[in-house]
Amino acid sequence: MKTLRWYSPPENLRDRFLLAGMNAPYLVWLDSNQDESDVYGQFEFLAGWGSTECLDVGGSFPSSQFRFGGFSYSFLNQTEPIGISLNQARITLPECFFFDADVVVYQERGSDYAIIQADDPEQIQGLLKQIQISESPFIRQSSPIYSGISPEEYKQKVNQLKALIREGEVYEANLSRSIYFEGSCQNPSLLFSSWIANSPVPFSAFLKWQDIFVFSASPERFLACQGNQLISQPIKGTAKRFPNDELADAFSQESLQNSDKDKAENVMIVDLVRNDLNKSCVPGSVRVPELFGLHRFPWVYHLISTVTGELRLDIHRIQALKNAFPPGSMTGAPKVSAMKIIEKLEPEGRGLFAGCLGYIAPNGDFDFNVVIRTLLYDHSKQLFSYHAGGAVTIDSDAEAEYQETIHKSANLLSWLQQVSR
Repeated sequence: MKTLRWYSPPENLRDRFLLAGMNAPYLVWLDSNQDESDVYGQFEFLAGWGSTECLDVGGSFPSSQFRFGGFSYSFLNQTEPIGISLNQARITLPECFFFDADVVVYQERGSDYAIIQADDPEQIQGLLKQIQISESPFIRQSSPIYSGISPEEYKQKVNQLKALIREGEVYEANLSRSIYFEGSCQNPSLLFSSWIANSPVPFSAFLKWQDIFVFSASPERFLACQGNQLISQPIKGTAKRFPNDELADAFSQESLQNSDKDKAENVMIVDLVRNDLNKSCVPGSVRVPELFGLHRFPWVYHLISTVTGELRLDIHRIQALKNAFPPGSMTGAPKVSAMKIIEKLEPEGRGLFAGCLGYIAPNGDFDFNVVIRTLLYDHSKQLFSYHAGGAVTIDSDAEAEYQETIHKSANLLSWLQQVSR
């Protein structure tokens, strides 16, 4: 592959690139949305398209190409076997799905130019310049929005989980629910631009995997590897924002920062992530440089902690990724016990939700998000789906836990009203 530096690319390069790559079977765009709070990110954006899939990353990766993809939640059976799930997700991807990029476009942090990598980068540059954007994104809904579980059933599940906590089966577990509707979208790449304009967060991702499209507005890093350093940034603690009410917004922020329940959840997941990283890191090297960091996003506040460690020389980087999967913030503590309980309580499979999306660079560095705040679209089924959940502890209130899933879905539902016809 050859490399071309592109100074002053068009502002709508994302839309041009995605439209140009829509004929490829596999396409991805990873976007930081220029979020300055992410001090570990290496790219402003990173994107690629290709035709060669790889359903088992094993212990190797290409020496000259970027590899894009991720793991569905059910990949946990390859890392922490709990039994094959009988629960099916409405929209599914392979447990492990990656593709090697034939064309790559990216901009590194702090750079004033984009990079095109391809066999003929000048041809790709010319193609991107020629792309015309004339449509507006929209979804044509053909059914109401349904929930995979009723409010009463969800609250009953919360109370069942609290009973298991009292019995000592688990300290904390994440309980989620889905919403879904039938519909179609003729311009999914432009829909992604609309979605992240509405929710600009540092780990946004668009994925086309044949007939399935993923629109992720994730604020959470699952795991990154930079050289010999591993970095995980679990989120635990969420509060609604009030953009039009300064006093209410300030009160919500203060309440989250002073919430013993949210801090307890955060500490438990930090301990879990430390344990996951210890499987791959030099003994004594795992640190927590940030605990209960308050991060502001357009619609919510989050408490985010950072856990780092030094990768052992005898552990392959991809093995470190597998050792930490699935994301601890989406399971619970103890991890295996929490996953078994989730399997029993959640009425349908998670699919890609609570899995991860990201990239593996030619030098072996990688960065993966946690798949939350993510809309999936199966073009062949004409179906959309979305998951939301929250951590349940002994102090949880069933109604409050259900309302948290409402808060985490409110932005999506508001946006859907704007783009649906």
